[in-house]
This record gives sequence, structure tokens and C-alpha cells, in this order.
Amino acid sequence: MYMPSRPIGTRFFDAFLYGMLVLLAFLFVYPFWTLILASFSDALELQHIGLKFWNRTWTLEPYMWVFTDRSLVIGIGYLNTIFRTVVGTTITLLVTLCAGYSLSKKFLPGRTYIMVFFVFTMFFGGGLIPTYLLILRLGFLDSRWVYVIPMAANAFYVIIARNFLMAVDPGLEESALIDGATRTTVLFRIVAPLSKPMLAIIGLWTAVWHWNAWFDSLIYIKSPSKRVLQLILHKMRNLLENYREFEMYNLQLPVVIPPESVQAVIVLITIGPIVLVYPFAQRYFVRGIMLGAFR
Repeated sequence: MYMPSRPIGTRFFDAFLYGMLVLLAFLFVYPFWTLILASFSDALELQHIGLKFWNRTWTLEPYMWVFTDRSLVIGIGYLNTIFRTVVGTTITLLVTLCAGYSLSKKFLPGRTYIMVFFVFTMFFGGGLIPTYLLILRLGFLDSRWVYVIPMAANAFYVIIARNFLMAVDPGLEESALIDGATRTTVLFRIVAPLSKPMLAIIGLWTAVWHWNAWFDSLIYIKSPSKRVLQLILHKMRNLLENYREFEMYNLQLPVVIPPESVQAVIVLITIGPIVLVYPFAQRYFVRGIMLGAFR
């Protein structure tokens, strides 16, 4: 079959387009590759400044230091981060589903005023000092529950859930209620399975936020055993200029291991799960834009 030749201008445009895509891919991938190279570098290797695609010398000492018993604080921080991510995401999904389901019913008394209250909290907050005093009064100070309870309800997520659940066919609920099902049964046996796309999106957003959060640990947590991994990384980054300050973590960093390499290893450990999960969950982010439209 004869295929007509494409104009030269079209070919040049396609070549330019592919070149730009390759350049963008390089700009996105190269920082991660540089981080990997730094994690396997010694002090002499880190002195080579400039564009670099391979190490002249490789070392496993930064990884050996991180994964030995001297990294007990890092391991505890990793467990605390996993705890807040799993428990916080579960609680947020439960609260969001219940609140969104209730607000999706037009017969709910004061429904409009409740929605105005939710929207109001999206634009105005109490501030850091009132929030700290509230956390103190609730007894969550220096407690792991401070990671999950104060952020259990998110107004934006509730609005997304409410808009999604308003599109659910009410006939399904009415038929279940006629058969003797309670509202709780309808919510968890009928509405929740139909809301899997919405719950997946909100759960993904919440999990990413919990995994990257560290400021609340800095403000409300005093015990080193309750700090999250991201806070430990943040403190280590600020303390890299003074080796002796690592003693506050009961860690002794050998001079032969550059702090930059240790930092690169911890960064890879921190972002590893998100980088591995995000490519498979990216489609949910696109669908979340459509689910967030107001009715």
C-alpha cells in the first residue's frame, strides 16, 4: 500500500517534539539518578562537581551504616510513618464516607448550613497557637494519635464524597431499606462498594500527605521514639554541618562516611514507597479532578 510522504515541515516538527519529550524525561529522571549515585559515593567521589552519569568509585558504607543497629531511630521513625499513614488514611476514609453520605441526603436538617461551615474551614483556620492549645487540652500532645485524629476530617474530601454520592441511584438504597436494612447496612454494604473509585482517590491523596508530613511531629512530639521518618531526615539535613550534633540521636557518624551520602540513602528510603506506587495510581489522580466538580 502506497503511503504518501510527509512534508518536511511536519517531520521537523515531530523531531522537535520528540526531542523535547526526551529532554523533559531526562530532566525528571536525572535528579533521582544523581541521588542514587550520591548514596553510593565516598567523600572523594562527592568532590566531583558537574554533570555526572557514573561513579568512579562505589561504596556501600552509607547503606551499611543506615541498616545497622546504629539506625535504630531511623527504623522507629519508619514505623511511626507507616502507622500514621495506614491508621490516618483508614480513619479519614471512614469519616469522609460517613460525612459525605449524610450531606448527600436532601432531607438532612440544616444541610445547607453544615456545608457552609465545611466550606468556611477551607478558607479560614484558627492558627498555630490556638491549634496547639486545642491539642494540649485534648491530651494529644506527645502522642501518636496527634498524627491522625486532628486531620481525620478534611472539608475538601467531604465535598468530593458528597458530590459523588449524590449521583448514586437512590433506588438501590430504597429497595434495601424496604427489605429491612438499616442505614448503616446500606452505607457499608451498598454505598461503600459503589464508591470504590472515590475512596481510592481520597485514600491515595491522604496516604501521600501522611507519608510526607513532618511539621506536626516537630510541633507536638517531644519523645524521639514517636518522631516520624521525615522529621528525622529534616533534622539530619539541618545538622549535617556539625557531626557532633548527631549525638542527640545517639548516633555516631564516622568521618569516612560523608553526611551527604547518608542523607541520600535516607531520602531514597523515604521516597521509595511513593515513587513505586505513584505510577500505578496516577490514573486515579486524573479521575479525581472530575470527581471534585461541584454539583
